[in-house]
Amino acid sequence: MTSNTMQYRGYVAAISYAADERRFYGDVLDLADAIAFNGSSVTELEEGFAAAVDAYLDWCAERGKEPAKPFSGRVLLRLTPDLHRAATLAAAARRLSLNGFLVGCVERALAAEGVAAPVEGGDARVAHRPR
Repeated sequence: MTSNTMQYRGYVAAISYAADERRFYGDVLDLADAIAFNGSSVTELEEGFAAAVDAYLDWCAERGKEPAKPFSGRVLLRLTPDLHRAATLAAAARRLSLNGFLVGCVERALAAEGVAAPVEGGDARVAHRPR
């Protein structure tokens, strides 16, 4: 399976490849602070990612700054009014909160894509594509 992301210590980075330079580039996602790294091989890229995140965490510790959490669990979702209404009614029909209904929708969409869905506590459960 091909993925354009990497994970380290809870942080996720988007990866791109510059064929003309024969070099990989990575940017850590979901942070106000910019963390970038690169490498000419997968091993160099992995090492660069780890070094960049570790350096960021050390920098925060030295300054007494709380490191930004990679993902807060909060998402601002913009829907059309009609879609908002339909989702609210579907949630109510299932005796769910709108949030609970939408979380279930995301979990089912991830399973349909074969993406591992994390379980509370950090482990991943394997999502299987329906047949």
